[in-house]
Amino acid sequence: MSSTTRTLHAFMLIVPFAAGAQTWYALPDFPGTGRDDGIALTLDINTILVGTGLEVGWNLTSDFWSYDILTQTWTPAMDLPSTPRQYTAGFAIDGIGYVVGGLDGSGPVVDVWAYDRSLDTWTPVAPLPAFARYAAIGWSHGGRGFIAGGLDANGTPTNECWSYDPTTDQWTQLTAVPGPPRHRTHAMDLLDAALICGGADSAYNALGDCWLWNYTSQQWTIAASLPVAVFNGAAIGSYDLAYLIGGDVGGDNFRNDVWRYLPATDQWITLTVGPPLNPRRGAVIGFSDGWLGGAFYGTGLDNSFVREQDWWHLELPIGLHERETGSLLAFPNPIDDLVQIRGADHCNEGTITVSDLAGSTVFRGPLTTTPIDASVWSPGCYTAIITDPVEGTRVLRLMKR
Repeated sequence: MSSTTRTLHAFMLIVPFAAGAQTWYALPDFPGTGRDDGIALTLDINTILVGTGLEVGWNLTSDFWSYDILTQTWTPAMDLPSTPRQYTAGFAIDGIGYVVGGLDGSGPVVDVWAYDRSLDTWTPVAPLPAFARYAAIGWSHGGRGFIAGGLDANGTPTNECWSYDPTTDQWTQLTAVPGPPRHRTHAMDLLDAALICGGADSAYNALGDCWLWNYTSQQWTIAASLPVAVFNGAAIGSYDLAYLIGGDVGGDNFRNDVWRYLPATDQWITLTVGPPLNPRRGAVIGFSDGWLGGAFYGTGLDNSFVREQDWWHLELPIGLHERETGSLLAFPNPIDDLVQIRGADHCNEGTITVSDLAGSTVFRGPLTTTPIDASVWSPGCYTAIITDPVEGTRVLRLMKR
């Protein structure tokens, strides 16, 4: 069991911890055994798939569980139909989750599997056309998957970078990541580039260098170094949001730092540590930009060498001045005092209901051109449900500063 005990009900996030621009909420524990070095794949804005890893008792695992962000519930997914493993890489493309390689009981593996949530099935796809590896990192962008780094069967790190195209089921080798070969590194997908940062070298020395891969030019450029060299943390990125949580700085010195990268200024900022998370490495993280979006973080090996089952939601600020969903527009967003929610040009009729993350209604009224007074709302994320006679029911995520 997790070292932190919580009782929660669907739609009731009852343990908030504020930390600067962040707010953390405790969620129902991961229902599998406590583990580290698993994987989390964000299949869509409401679904995160979590599985594999090294569990309590030093056993490798092949089970997967699906987390529903809307209902805050876990359901079992089909086990990976291959050998139990840890240190897999992975990514999700158009609702399909991909698991790449990893380390099973006999050594590194090269197989690649695709998970279809609608069918709850795994299908083998083209294996990586190179040596088997583990402790690589994966991410996706623009309908393609990517992996970088990792260790071979001799424990030698690599700086190879590969891209996978699901439409052709083919892998393409890209320019290698600059700097020393690395494993247990971190990847963050940004608007027009991927950020690779940190990791460990062949001697398990923590690295602090960071590199940007431009998707258009396919060139690497150096980025600002991490505040602290670290490996085996948990990282997520989306557009102008990029976060790195925890990790190991070497010698089993685990951290619970939260760092944010600012692409516009190429700098890292250190955020206040949030909830009572134990310092840890090998945790998993997922991200959603849906109406209950943000980072979803948990499991891992803590500084007492306990394999955790906890699961947390980290609210993240929306880095946009306005956010549009179809013909729905809220501005400004994030909100200071007033917010105007506008429907389709042909229809400003309908109703608006705005609720906080605990499900409490903070506003209910007609869809008009009159701004909504949000001055008394507490900082955090809100959900606006708009119903009109033309486009039906739509959902919009709001952020109050």
